[in-house]
Amino acid sequence: MILLELLWQFLLIGMVAFGGGTAMIPLLQRTIVQDQAWLSLNEFINIIGLSQMTPGPIAVNAATFIGYLTSYQETYLISSAILGATLATTGVIIVPTLLMTFVLWFEKSEVIQKNIRKILFGLKPALVGLILASATTIGLTIEGTVIHLILLVATLALLFKTKISPILMLLAGGLLGMVFF
Repeated sequence: MILLELLWQFLLIGMVAFGGGTAMIPLLQRTIVQDQAWLSLNEFINIIGLSQMTPGPIAVNAATFIGYLTSYQETYLISSAILGATLATTGVIIVPTLLMTFVLWFEKSEVIQKNIRKILFGLKPALVGLILASATTIGLTIEGTVIHLILLVATLALLFKTKISPILMLLAGGLLGMVFF
């Protein structure tokens, strides 16, 4: 039963997956942690961190990790975990793939392109709100120390004032975590 529920929930998430993986984090959190109670908030945040560190889109990586972990916790079978990962990943990508196919099919239609631009223009503020909600949710789970605050401010300053890669910032944060914690 968990396998069908994983497919269904990630299919629903994929239907509204505008703005990419970062914008999906609040929706994933609500569905996975609050509504379905498949994972704790700390487990979820760890999965989001892993999803950002591994190659590929955050949403696909998160779906794969969540599907695997949730299925495994339910059955303790590796085969079920692999199937759960596959179904969750399929669910989250199938609707966007079909939508992009549709858009590309009518790529030359000026009416379709005009309406897509209008939709995207309206979605931008909502996407920023979702990303800020995600950052707030994750930020509130940090059991902060002064060192955490310094790392947060330094990261924001470096990202806004320099051209340092966010990947390097993640690696530096991990290394500093190993040293200080």
